[in-house]
Formats: sequence, C-alpha cells, structure tokens
Amino acid sequence: MSTQQYIVVFKEGVTKEDVDKYAQQVEDNGGNVTNRYESVLNGFAAHLPESFFLSLQDDGLIDYIDSIIIFKDSASPEEIAAVMEQVRQAGGQIINTYNSVIKGFAATLSESHLQALRSITRSPNSAIKYIGS
Repeated sequence: MSTQQYIVVFKEGVTKEDVDKYAQQVEDNGGNVTNRYESVLNGFAAHLPESFFLSLQDDGLIDYIDSIIIFKDSASPEEIAAVMEQVRQAGGQIINTYNSVIKGFAATLSESHLQALRSITRSPNSAIKYIGS
C-alpha cells in the first residue's frame, strides 16, 4: 500500500489521549507515525495511505494536515531559506518550520511546484532529503 508523509496538527484543546487514538488509527489503516509532537505542536508526522488521508480531511479535531519537506542534516540555513523562498514565490505558504527533531518545514504547495521540488531532490547535491504528499 502506497503512503505519503504528512504532518497532522490537532486543534487547541485536543487531548493527548485523543491524539493517541488517531495515531493508533494511522497504524490500523496501514500507515506509520514517524514523530510525535507535544510541546510546540499537538500532533504527529506520519506516512498515511491516501484513503485514510482523505478520511481525515474534514475531521473536526484536526486543525490542518500538510505536506512536509525534510532536509538532509548537512543542509545549510541558506539552502533551506532558498527552498522556502521558492515555495513562497510559487504561491505556497510556509505553515511551520522545524529545527529540533527534524530539519524542515510544512507548507501548502501546488501539485506542479511539488513535482518541481521532487525533481530537484533527485540530484545528489540536493539539500532536500524527503518531500511528502
């Protein structure tokens, strides 16, 4: 079963127990939770099968679900800033940046820009490690 990586962020006031239930549902539906966030964000990063991703779209407890771009550990701040600027110039919006557990950001991206970034990732010199969605 094919999965894509997303970041799932819950609305303020959603309990840890509720988030735990969703994380278990991800696993039960063929996905995999890769990181849990509890201090800055209330949510998790996960590989989600498309059918399960679609079922979460209108869930009342979820604030947003977005693509996630993860950089190689060796990526410089300048390389990350350049990719973020490309996203903005293409009409995307940076939702959150991450520097502690992972080096990357969540963003809204058009399908065409997502494909363009994926083609850059194939280069051995690319600073990007992974693009989800």
